[in-house]
Amino acid sequence: MCTFTPLVILPELSFTQAPYAFTLVGQYIVKNVVFILAGILIYQESKKERQQALI
Repeated sequence: MCTFTPLVILPELSFTQAPYAFTLVGQYIVKNVVFILAGILIYQESKKERQQALI
């Protein structure tokens, strides 16, 4: 959670023109968000497939 706080607390550190133009720090944070969301999506899909295989 602490990794994402600059987006809210220090937006001038994360954006050059909010909310579209990210700085290098903002790009790093958004990359992490995308990886986390992709991991959750992959986990949920594999969980569905395992449940369907049991039926």
